[in-house]
Formats: sequence, C-alpha cells, structure tokens
Amino acid sequence: MLLQSIQKSPETPWGIYWYIADSGRNNFTKWDKKLSVKGRVKRNTALKYLRVEPLPRWVRPEASSLGNHLYVIHFNDENSTAHRMCGFIDLQHHAFVICATMIEKDGIYTPNDYEARSLSAKIDVQVDFDKHTLECPWGNL
Repeated sequence: MLLQSIQKSPETPWGIYWYIADSGRNNFTKWDKKLSVKGRVKRNTALKYLRVEPLPRWVRPEASSLGNHLYVIHFNDENSTAHRMCGFIDLQHHAFVICATMIEKDGIYTPNDYEARSLSAKIDVQVDFDKHTLECPWGNL
C-alpha cells in the first residue's frame, strides 16, 4: 500500500540555524567536532530530508514534536549512540533553530533541561532573530 500525504512540501526549504546566546558562544561547532564521520552523515541526511518536508511530516524516525513548535531531531552513529538536537520552528523566518544537543539512552536525555533551554532560546530569537541565530553550515544542504 502506498501512503500519500495531502501536505505539500514547502516552496522554500526550511533554513537551519544555531541559537547564539547573548555571550556569543557557539557550542555547536565543538559538539560537531566530537561526532564521528558516520554520525555527521546521518545528521546531515536527517536534516536534508526534513528541510523540504512540511511540519506534519516531521515525525519519527527523523524527528518528533514536543508541541509549541519544539522538535527533537534523531540520529545515531556507528556505535548506536542516540544523538538528539532540540530546537524550534520559527515560522516568521521559515527556519528551524537548533538550541540544544543531547544523548538519549534508555529513553532518558542528557542533559535533561533541553526543553527549557529551547523555550528560553525561542524567546531570545523572537526578540532579535539576526542577533541570536547563525546559519548552520552543515544544515542547509
């Protein structure tokens, strides 16, 4: 059976951005360097797929919704380490803003404050998108 969706792909792919705090710190570059090559490829594949999908198709295995436009993107590396990226959809800028990275083991995320961090970042970004985001170099494939 072929499943079809009435949801059309967005005309413009979603932009992928990193959240930048007032301090200007970018923890994502450091995190990215720790990922294996296979982990980066799987992350990029998930992002490449999600960029062109409407939000109703942001579902497992690539992503899951936490509500309030918050999403968790899922990917594993060759050691089956379950990496996660949490962020939110900014509809005004047609973008997904990555706010936190985590590891999932046995259904528990570390660090566990990813949702609160993402909601706090969302407030900053809504005030000044350009100041608090940086286009992600590996997200806009």
